[in-house]
Order: sequence, then C-alpha cells, then structure tokens
Amino acid sequence: MLVFFVPLIHVVFLKLGIYTISELDYKFDQIPPRISHISPQNFEVLSETKPLISIFLSDHGGSGIDFINSKVTLYNVSNEAIELMPVPSDAALSYTPAEPLQDGRYTLTIDAMDGSMNHEISYSTFIIETRKIELQVLPDYVPEVKNNQTYAKLIIQNTGNAPLVDFFTG
Repeated sequence: MLVFFVPLIHVVFLKLGIYTISELDYKFDQIPPRISHISPQNFEVLSETKPLISIFLSDHGGSGIDFINSKVTLYNVSNEAIELMPVPSDAALSYTPAEPLQDGRYTLTIDAMDGSMNHEISYSTFIIETRKIELQVLPDYVPEVKNNQTYAKLIIQNTGNAPLVDFFTG
C-alpha cells in the first residue's frame, strides 16, 4: 500500500502547487563489468620469461568495479596458482612476474565483480617457449603433376634443441 501512497501524495501536492517532493529515481545495475585489453592474448606464444601482463576493467552499469572481490590469478600447466595479482583501484593492471616463468602453458583468470554483485570471468591461455625451434624443409623426391596440380612429399626436420612434438602439441 505504501507503494501507491507515495505517488498519490505527489500528485496531490502537484495539484496544490507544492513542488517540495521530488521523484525517486531507481536505477538497477544489471550490466556485468567488462574485461578488455588482456595481454598476453589467448593462444599467444612468448619467448620472454617475464612477460608483461596487462588487463583493463570497466563497468558501464554505474555501480563501479568492486576491487575487493575482483581478482586475477595466473595458473601453470598443473593448474596450480602461480601468483595472485591484486587489482588496482584505477581499473588498469600492468604486471611483470618477479621470477621468470618456466617453459609451458599458463592460464590467466580474470574474475571481475562490480558494486551490484554482477560477475564476469575471462581467461587467456598463453605459452612460454624459450627453446630454439628451427625447421628445415627438405624435398624427399621430385614433385609429381596430377590433374594440373603439383604434389611434393616434404620432410620437416627439427634442427633446433626443442622436441618438435612438444612444440606442436604443447
């Protein structure tokens, strides 16, 4: 009943020429925060063992980023948390690991929350590969021509110091 009573008083005051009551503006933030400009990008292969990790968080719903409950975590290939990185209050994160990362696959998990408890999660998986890969393509035999198409059998030989299988399969 109170819900109907307040607008009724407002209408009566307007008819009497009294404008002391203002309308209440209810705004509900149902828009989750936005995670953007993630670096390293998903599926990026890096040779740098201390890569620059950067992320930008924004909230277009109006309640702002909840920095206490938002977090960024880096996981190694065994799914162990390598380092918990605090999210700064200016919504931009730029971080370089203190210790070099070993070769392997890493997953960056960004868990952002805004002031209205809207939630957004984003991931970026990248690979650190410092081993030298050199590929040399050697023809195995003279190319054949079939149906106006040229075919050649090629052997790919790894002349670097990294296992070729690891490079392609991770």
